[in-house]
Amino acid sequence: MEPVRSDGRRGHRQDDRLPVRRRRRPPRHRQGPQRVSHGAGVVERLGPRSPVHSVRPLEGHDAGRLRRLPLRSRLDPGGLMYIFKFMGKRLALGLSMLLATLLLGYVMMSSLTGNVALSILGPGASDEQLEAKNTELGLDDPVLLRFLNWLLGALRGDLGVAWFAPEPVSQLVAGRVPVTLSLVLGAIVISLLIAVSLGLLAGVRRGWVDRVVQLVTVTGFIIPPFLLALALILVVSVQLRWLPPTGYVPLDRDPAGWAASLILPVASLCLGVVAGVTQQMRRSVIDIVDKDFVRTLRSRGLSERRIVWTNVLKNATGVSFQVLALQAIGLLGGAVIAEQIFAMPGLGASAISFTPRGDLPTVMGILLALSLIVFAINIVTDFVIALLNPKVALT
Repeated sequence: MEPVRSDGRRGHRQDDRLPVRRRRRPPRHRQGPQRVSHGAGVVERLGPRSPVHSVRPLEGHDAGRLRRLPLRSRLDPGGLMYIFKFMGKRLALGLSMLLATLLLGYVMMSSLTGNVALSILGPGASDEQLEAKNTELGLDDPVLLRFLNWLLGALRGDLGVAWFAPEPVSQLVAGRVPVTLSLVLGAIVISLLIAVSLGLLAGVRRGWVDRVVQLVTVTGFIIPPFLLALALILVVSVQLRWLPPTGYVPLDRDPAGWAASLILPVASLCLGVVAGVTQQMRRSVIDIVDKDFVRTLRSRGLSERRIVWTNVLKNATGVSFQVLALQAIGLLGGAVIAEQIFAMPGLGASAISFTPRGDLPTVMGILLALSLIVFAINIVTDFVIALLNPKVALT
């Protein structure tokens, strides 16, 4: 017989029904997406317990805000560890390249020296004297053994004695390093100031200003540095007699004379560097000015001058520093020509003088000094770029 329900109807009673299992809904996160700084990007968490993260690079307003933070707060809880790791890798790479350059230079110079003993003693020397001289210079040993002996001596600060000059190589090189450094550093500083100003002006103003800057940069690419150096000597020194045509005055002897002796050679080196860095700076500024975050800053009422000097300039200088570092390495080759034209006793002029005679210790000392200058320029440039753009430290 069919049971009667409590409400008077026939059928199963309400108490006898099987319990219905309700489906449990996933818990809802009350907190919305969270944004947490992570290295050179922003981590977006979908919820407080969600393992899913999405990292997007910082750009625009976030990048500018990150750069305005103190140096310890720019990166992850690791602090400056990212920069230290990045610089450690760059140091290791630079030292390996330095060692490879010195080894290649030593092997090439050893094959080009020829009969150095005959050049030192003269054509009247006997065979016994020539053999004794070769033994004294260590030319009887294998090339790799001689290179290791020279490298160990260089690590101790002993670069040997010049074969064709009565003085130690370390003293000879130390007296010529300030000349080359004055040329290269002076050209880098002047080129950076002019190139950043012209590139920023052309990228912001556009129009006829951009066309004039483009014309100047193309002219800088066309004119060779040695031709510009000769023209400067002819016009400024010979005709107008404003500056001395040749020579070098040490800084500790006469600062005004030192500056006057550097104006013409530095001017001849700057034109090509200014052209290259200006073009890169202009392209970077144009690319940044057209980004969305710049339009957002304008819509918030910020002045154009503040946007340019605070946001655009900081974002555009990173790539320009990389181009400047490459140009600075090329400046060493230009400094060799400038030292010859302006009769300056620098490393380039000494290399041209001692290389044809096969003076191996002197040439290797000059090569070591030039390689250390390139190494220092690259390390300083990498460090500055890592500070300006923290994303580089994560590469």
